[in-house]
Amino acid sequence: MKKTLLILSACLCFFTSCQKKQELKPVNIKPITIEQDGCTIVSDPRLELLLIASNLAGFYPIGNTNSDYVSTIHTFFKNHKEHALIKQIKKITKKYTYYIDYLMIFNCISEDFTTISEETLHNSAKNYWKKHKDQFLKNFNSFAHETNFAKFYLAYEHALKAPLFHAEDYFNTNPTIIPNINSILTKNNNQKQIIYSSNLAFSNFPTTIPNTLILENKPNKENPFTKFFLFSNLLYNSIFKSIEENWEQLKEPITTFFKTLYEQNKITLKIEDTNTILSCSDIMSFYLTYHFTAKDFPEEINTEIYEFLKKQYLYDFYTIFKPIFQEYEQNPEKYANFEEFFNNYLVNEIINISLN
Repeated sequence: MKKTLLILSACLCFFTSCQKKQELKPVNIKPITIEQDGCTIVSDPRLELLLIASNLAGFYPIGNTNSDYVSTIHTFFKNHKEHALIKQIKKITKKYTYYIDYLMIFNCISEDFTTISEETLHNSAKNYWKKHKDQFLKNFNSFAHETNFAKFYLAYEHALKAPLFHAEDYFNTNPTIIPNINSILTKNNNQKQIIYSSNLAFSNFPTTIPNTLILENKPNKENPFTKFFLFSNLLYNSIFKSIEENWEQLKEPITTFFKTLYEQNKITLKIEDTNTILSCSDIMSFYLTYHFTAKDFPEEINTEIYEFLKKQYLYDFYTIFKPIFQEYEQNPEKYANFEEFFNNYLVNEIINISLN
């Protein structure tokens, strides 16, 4: 009898285990892609669904507008605005600070929406999603099935392709952006940049995943500032990665630097690790872009950008770091790529500057 009960118990456990493994049904949607020299332009279903659900929850991590596409979303998903995913997004974004922590979760969800991994998350995002990610995945998967998101994605494929064509046109008009990025970061023109595109992206947005960018829906092909900030955002993720990896050494000098600047400019922004790493990445990519691209702009545009940068309260950052950037520019044979330059030279220079 005991033996029979043990066998039944084992079978029950096995059945329960199988049920749990099969709990999340795969979502079969293929990303829409356009291959271009130096980049792959992507409409990713995971990002699209995250932005749609965020919009329905009244949370706009990449801006908001009253476009026809937004109206379509609110019509198509009108019966699902009380879904558990929408409620969870409202809850976890109430005390939200950093959009980038929130957005990066899309890249951690498997392409079939059934598993989630933290491998691509930076430290702050890992802390942010620690309590939420497993339930978020279940809700994300459930929302995709209950709303028939696959049908939506297929039915509105023409609308989803539109921003990809805008992106393709932009890079055809500005063909030097990707090669120039690669020459700085990898010295390898074969390195592909992944450009995510969406009708719900109303501004360019950097990621913390190397060689990626979320591109605004209709980038202005003729505006040099669009080109400048796009270039800066493509640099951002590699700089962020290098700063975070070296944060133990850099924390004291960079935090001290920012404290001084904030005091001088009467800025009340809280000094904390995540905030400081994000700010430093932003500023460094900003001025590194100016340093390496100024020669590519017409003189009057170059002057305009320079005058704009001079008005920024962190212009002192560039005057301090200009000689460091020049080391990388003038001695390219010494460093295999930007990451090696950062780890082997720039970190030590930051520490030395703080000691003087």
